[in-house]
Amino acid sequence: MENNFIPSILIFCCQNSVSSPKKLVEEFEHPEHIKVVVLPCTGKMEAIYALQAFEKGLDGVCVVACLEGTCHYLEGNLRAANRIHQTAAILDELKLGEGRIAMLHIDATGTDSFKQSAGDFIKRIQKLGPNPLKQAA
Repeated sequence: MENNFIPSILIFCCQNSVSSPKKLVEEFEHPEHIKVVVLPCTGKMEAIYALQAFEKGLDGVCVVACLEGTCHYLEGNLRAANRIHQTAAILDELKLGEGRIAMLHIDATGTDSFKQSAGDFIKRIQKLGPNPLKQAA
């Protein structure tokens, strides 16, 4: 059975991790369903931002950070990873599925890596199906 569900995705991206993430997203099959927010550092990414996205009915949240040990702000990506882990646990408790959130560590020159990893994340969300909160809204 073919899954025609097109997930709505929010990507928080460190300005130092991927060059032109918004342009890269345009190359995906359904770019109109993907919103990119560029941050000075993923350390600025608070758990509440992701939780609000799910509350509004988005199907998945992805955080794209620098490789571990290469953060321009020393440990911003490590703080973000901790917050993503905590948010995943909350999503699991709420029965929304911890797989709806992910953190990707991408080298600044890794455009192919970004496309592959973000594409895999989108496929994972497609398999999970729509956010249950979207149906309740």
